[in-house]
Amino acid sequence: MQEKLINRTLLELQDHLSADQLRRLKDVLTIECSKYLITEQKNEVAIYDETSDIAAYKQFFVSKKLQGLSSGTLNLYMQTINPFMRSVRKPFSDVTTNDIRLFIANREIC
Repeated sequence: MQEKLINRTLLELQDHLSADQLRRLKDVLTIECSKYLITEQKNEVAIYDETSDIAAYKQFFVSKKLQGLSSGTLNLYMQTINPFMRSVRKPFSDVTTNDIRLFIANREIC
């Protein structure tokens, strides 16, 4: 892993340093890295796709409409869900029961 890190670093700097400087840098990095245990950490980037939430939101209301809910009930759902999603600020798929409990508790206080 250390060698991989050193080689990536040298590759990044090859256009900015001379051959002698790259060799010296490699020597310094090799010595310094030998003092540490270096492991690669996997970090996955989660990209928030608002369009999937909008699609889920619309699908929810279409399904409720198909179930025969009145327009008044659908409006009440919207008046509850819209502020909830603004306060939680996370995708539908990541919403937890605790998020809902906290929202309700804060709403009852106001």
